[in-house]
Amino acid sequence: MAQLPEPLRRPDATGRVVVGVCTDAARATHQFAAHLAQVGAEFSLGANLGHVDIHTALAQLPPAGWTPAYQATKPRAGQSGPQIELRDGAWVAELTGLVDLSGWPAGTRLILRNQRPHPARSCASPITMACRSPGLLTNTTPGGPGRQLADLELRHRRHAHARGPHPRAAKIPDCVTCLPRRGAEPDLAGIAALAADLLAWTARFALPTSAASYEPNGCGCGSWQWPGGSCDRPTTPAPHRPPLPWADMITTTHTRFCALPAP
Repeated sequence: MAQLPEPLRRPDATGRVVVGVCTDAARATHQFAAHLAQVGAEFSLGANLGHVDIHTALAQLPPAGWTPAYQATKPRAGQSGPQIELRDGAWVAELTGLVDLSGWPAGTRLILRNQRPHPARSCASPITMACRSPGLLTNTTPGGPGRQLADLELRHRRHAHARGPHPRAAKIPDCVTCLPRRGAEPDLAGIAALAADLLAWTARFALPTSAASYEPNGCGCGSWQWPGGSCDRPTTPAPHRPPLPWADMITTTHTRFCALPAP
């Protein structure tokens, strides 16, 4: 909170601040939610449904309690900004009065999304626990624009996109788990963190702008694999080698690295 500009974290006349905190279920603890409520911030926390009697609550919820969920799509021709529309095969409902939320701050609400699974999985009814049912806990009060159930559920689901690609890229890449085992088990988390640092500094100082957002597990990782792979076939005649699609980017990166001043 202290890192935010002072006007954004200044409480209003009601003691609340215009800051919303979104996290997944790993951060959804009573202490963290209580702290956010104490400082006057709104929160949207992923709910661990294993801690509530969700089956009994769903049995008491009438079918009319479900409303279609929303999704955000890219703008089409003639449109600007994300487009909010109905999400096919997904519904949201509020279970606040049907579960025990006494351990959470006053005003905490439980919102559940029921989503039809992939066609390969069976789901007898669109409103059953056979569907995928993630939930969220929030202290945002109902009513007003952007505060409907579907709006709050969409806001929570989009927090992963707001973080940007770096947290996703920092997860242990598939290639790291394939490292050869020699003696002690390697520190995969430490190796992944080191790799993330190297990628971040490389993107800042050397990569062209068009390649700065490449991720280790994405198609852009070929720019790191190709140089070694092209030297791995010394017996292959040069005319028959596949073209190197990232040749310009690799040479540009190398040139920029060489131009950096020595530490």
